[in-house]
Amino acid sequence: MITLKRLAFLSAMGILVIIAFSAGMPLGQADSGQLAKDVSQLESRTQEEKIHVDLHRVDNVVIGIGQTFDFDKERVAKAVEKYKVMLPKPLPANTQVVMCYSGPLFGLLEKTPGRPTPRLTLDVNANRDLTDDKALELPVCKNWDEGTVVKIARTYGQPAPHVEWLSYRIGYEEDKGRDGQIREHIFLVAIYRYDGEFRLKNHDYGLRLMDGDANGHFYREKESNTNIQIGLKSEMDSGGGEFYRFQNRIPLAGDLYEFKGIAEDGSWIEIVKSALPAAALGKPAPDLQMTDMAGQLFRVSDFKGKVLLLDFWASWCKPCIAEFPDIKKMIQRFEKKSFAVVGINVDVAEKVEAGKKVMADYQLTWPQVIEGKGLLHPVCQVFGCLPEDGEGFPMYIAIDEQGIARYATKDYRKMERFLDAHFNDPNGPDNTLFIPCSAKYGPAPEPRPTIKVDFRSQKVWDLVKSGRLKMPEGLRKDATVGLLTNGTVLVAYASSAVGKIHIVIDTNHDFDLTKGTGYDIPILTEPSPDILKMVEVNIRVPWASGGIAFLGMRFYAKPGPAGSAPEVFGLGSIVRSEGAFFVDKTQYALEIADLNGDRLLTEEDTTAPGFLKLKMKKGDDWVPVHEGTSHIPIGRSLYRLKFVSDDGMLVELEKEK
Repeated sequence: MITLKRLAFLSAMGILVIIAFSAGMPLGQADSGQLAKDVSQLESRTQEEKIHVDLHRVDNVVIGIGQTFDFDKERVAKAVEKYKVMLPKPLPANTQVVMCYSGPLFGLLEKTPGRPTPRLTLDVNANRDLTDDKALELPVCKNWDEGTVVKIARTYGQPAPHVEWLSYRIGYEEDKGRDGQIREHIFLVAIYRYDGEFRLKNHDYGLRLMDGDANGHFYREKESNTNIQIGLKSEMDSGGGEFYRFQNRIPLAGDLYEFKGIAEDGSWIEIVKSALPAAALGKPAPDLQMTDMAGQLFRVSDFKGKVLLLDFWASWCKPCIAEFPDIKKMIQRFEKKSFAVVGINVDVAEKVEAGKKVMADYQLTWPQVIEGKGLLHPVCQVFGCLPEDGEGFPMYIAIDEQGIARYATKDYRKMERFLDAHFNDPNGPDNTLFIPCSAKYGPAPEPRPTIKVDFRSQKVWDLVKSGRLKMPEGLRKDATVGLLTNGTVLVAYASSAVGKIHIVIDTNHDFDLTKGTGYDIPILTEPSPDILKMVEVNIRVPWASGGIAFLGMRFYAKPGPAGSAPEVFGLGSIVRSEGAFFVDKTQYALEIADLNGDRLLTEEDTTAPGFLKLKMKKGDDWVPVHEGTSHIPIGRSLYRLKFVSDDGMLVELEKEK
């Protein structure tokens, strides 16, 4: 006998159920045994498609994700009152209450004149009482990995009430902003992760769970600052695998899966087969249904004949909101074109009113979808995998007049380029391919390229004469100004230490060396210098998009020609980026490489052999089809490189005439 409950189960599995009633034969006398057998097999298959992965914690690992403390007195005071934090009365002299949103976690920062390092009383037992904790010396750090290790209690209710003491690095640093003001930072970095493995369709996979917001708690709706790495087990330890968030869909063994559940303490995670459709650039956009603020139901297909721009935003996303005036200008600029914009709000239910307020304050006149589903909104889940470099906000998806997903990006300026080309290219909208690219992580590390510091070119002299540089006081006469290929400035002169050169580097790229950090780097004479003898410096490389790359560069010097100063070198890090797309029914993947390893792509990079490679999908395999920036065979046309952004996240290819 098949019950209504059983029918509901089958329907929920996306299976069309057809019941034929034969005259004169009660349902119970139909082949009930076969029906029961079919249902049993279906339930069994469902269990097979559900992947339960047990995880174990690994301590003292570098994951590079963390949080900073808030110094704003008004915000911290409100939080202290809200969470009823017990403070010493009166507060000790030279002491300020600070807060990390991880938890939240409160502390007392004491900076005493004459003391070389600050002291921090941290609520490590997480009882919201700062009168029973000991103060620790807070190291002043140049890099986050120089912080001291602390253990902080995290309390869980499932599967049974228990406490885990998790490991973190914590430290203090100062830097100078563009306004010239010194800013203080206390950082807290999780140095634990959770590892597991599973088997699917004769393949062994590894899974790593990393706690980006550093509070040690996990739940299905935890939308940000949590990274899950999944890849073939054989490649995980050597850099393989892809990174996901809870809202992402995961391609595994030819199918799409999604995260279904997770233990609060990170001890297990569950993955199930996804019912959502896949989206890909160059293929028809999934025809999803939405409801706008006016209560009108609509589908993506309702906009066929127009270019549809999906604008994903949230009330907490300042960059999203900052682009609203430009979106209005875009709508006006293309008002005579077949163009439409739909806003997709990704606030959670508790933030819906905040989203509505933003909508009213900025007078958003284009259709808006505000449903309180957060990043788990199906439209966000389906299209969130398309932009460059993983999911983030703002996010823009362009669907053309035929309903094909054409371009996706998190950078509004890049989307402007696409729309201008689509509507205004004299050779037509199909003349240019826009391909978003993301950093590619592979199992085989490559040798680090050597970058020679330029001390002698006209470019250096022009910079010195421009007056843009602020130089350290009392600079020695033998000091010379140099440039890295990414525009980072440094000053070099002889060190008081034997066999070394002293360099001062503009690590934050503000052309102010008065607060630059100095390093003594070794003069190495061997043909292949030992990397462990070099000095590593963390450099920020700004991109035109407003983003920043962080480059850990190792420096050393070699003796120069007779009578000249030693030459300075840095070791870069090669980064390869890849973007996948369809043309007709064929899938392609384009790869570009920053081969000099300076994290900034220039025209010079595009001329290097091996800069651009193309491969195509045949069955389950990727087959190389081309290398070079011209005569690139895609579909029935040949393309050439038209433009690549300095961050490597956008490649434009145009048809050759």
